[in-house]
Amino acid sequence: MKYEGGKIMGAWGIKSKESDAGLNVLGVIIRENLKKKDFRDFDIKEILDFLKSHITDKVNHENRHCENDEEAAYYFNEIFPDRYAEAVLLVSECLTEFLQSGEFVFNTFENAEPTERKIKTFVYSTYDLKNLLPDLRTAIENQKEATEWFEESNAEKWKAHVEDMYTTIENEFKRLE
Repeated sequence: MKYEGGKIMGAWGIKSKESDAGLNVLGVIIRENLKKKDFRDFDIKEILDFLKSHITDKVNHENRHCENDEEAAYYFNEIFPDRYAEAVLLVSECLTEFLQSGEFVFNTFENAEPTERKIKTFVYSTYDLKNLLPDLRTAIENQKEATEWFEESNAEKWKAHVEDMYTTIENEFKRLE
């Protein structure tokens, strides 16, 4: 990870949607889920299950040249948590935006032209949020070391942002209970 001007290289803000890694995750969600459903809804469980499988397959493919199972397991255990944390943060950001505004807004690119999309239906249950909350807490803890690369003011903004996400989702969970 490189540092330049108070920001992590590949990130131009504090949100997942303001980073290359987050936009990569969003691109996979758009291509492999949302577009296939004509952008009708954002199903939290379906998307997280898909991302977990997608990340597992990708990491296993990347470590196919490991010399033994122990080396492959070590590599997987080093890489998977960071990639899944980024996915959980991005999905939580999308859900939080929806819970706070009633829609999730993003752009797709058709023929190199941006097209604004709005999803006004999120599918989730109490059980889905109960499972998401500990994953989000773990993702926040896993990503805290990345804030060491931020200027202090940006690190504080990021911490406030992720805590707001957690609180918003936790409040929705309590509302549904």
